[in-house]
Amino acid sequence: MPSTMVALSKWSWYILGYEIGFSVIVGFLVGYIARKTLKFAKQRDWIDKESFLVFAIALALFLTGAVGLMGSDDLLACFIAGNSFTWDDWFREETEDAHLSDVIDMLLNLSMFVYIGITMPWSSFYSANAPLTLWTLMGLAACVLLFRRLPAIMALYKYIPAITDWRQAMFAGWFGPIGVGALFYYTIAIEAFAADGTNDYARQVMEPVIYFMILASVIIHGITVPFYFIVDSVAFRTLTKTNSKNKDDMKISPVSSSYGATDNGDASVAITVST
Repeated sequence: MPSTMVALSKWSWYILGYEIGFSVIVGFLVGYIARKTLKFAKQRDWIDKESFLVFAIALALFLTGAVGLMGSDDLLACFIAGNSFTWDDWFREETEDAHLSDVIDMLLNLSMFVYIGITMPWSSFYSANAPLTLWTLMGLAACVLLFRRLPAIMALYKYIPAITDWRQAMFAGWFGPIGVGALFYYTIAIEAFAADGTNDYARQVMEPVIYFMILASVIIHGITVPFYFIVDSVAFRTLTKTNSKNKDDMKISPVSSSYGATDNGDASVAITVST
């Protein structure tokens, strides 16, 4: 019992309080202060274009180093800071014409996904000695992809300034690829479990579960992107045709000759005033 209480106490104040709660608070405050400070400097031309463009990268590096040195969750702090920093979508609109962040993001993503593909444990998905069957992994992946983000975003999108309608909420809720973050937390979790003892089964199932989630996310999200744009294009064309048809129906037809049309074809209206 004492060991159980010690474990619960450590989980409550250290894991939830310090590693998670503290990193969330630090990330939110740093992101909020950085957004307000950057706006203030931008409005007064106190920052040049180059520094403005790399501000988000510098912010991420600062948080990674500072929160990591404090022993809290640096990745979670960066995630919360990014949400707080771009909450009103101002920074994205200011930098959408400059593709520096997009290029850096593409290079990092490609490098990491090449690494994930090289280290993918294919044998753990279908081997007879695998701790989980392929159907179990497929069912788990379906539940995670459907219920991890989509219900929450659809329920709360009205309170998110960057999302204006349900279609954008659907896009943001569905397209949340699983990748580098999951692999990062896997490497941390695997260090917390001993190679033998009661945690041996957890070590065995973590690798196939995490890697299969990443694989399913890459495949499913990659396949559904073209379908989303096809449906969006068809809906836009249908709406355009409907609006065009409504405008044609609202055009005023020429006045009939029985209402005072003249001999040369010009429409006129005869008004008779009786005295």
